[in-house]
Amino acid sequence: MSSVKSGLMSFLISGFGTGTMAGRAVGMTLAVFLFGFWLVWKIIVIIYRAIKGQSVPNFKEGTYSVQITSVATDAAGLQKELSQLKGYSKSLAKKVVNNTPSIAATGCDAEMADDLKTIIEHYGATCEIIAKK
Repeated sequence: MSSVKSGLMSFLISGFGTGTMAGRAVGMTLAVFLFGFWLVWKIIVIIYRAIKGQSVPNFKEGTYSVQITSVATDAAGLQKELSQLKGYSKSLAKKVVNNTPSIAATGCDAEMADDLKTIIEHYGATCEIIAKK
């Protein structure tokens, strides 16, 4: 990928292969514009990720939520286990485990909620399954 970028930039800076001053000026202008556009895009993505926040996964398959009610004896192990589940990042898993009582997942079906409860209790925390009405 970097060879493609450097090849494109070399092509633009060379004046689209013509080597003329006018071609180089247009190519340099286009190269600066593309770099600026890329830079602004990266900044917007970083800001968006910082602002959007994180929420626990909503599996949307059922009507149950799982709430961690007490601190785990092996908090690091529980954080690692949660971070491997779909919808969890490492920072979100840490936030959920360290700020009990907290909702660990929503929208679970009965089987998924029971499995998640088993995982949480394996690491020494207590939890409850809450049925939505």
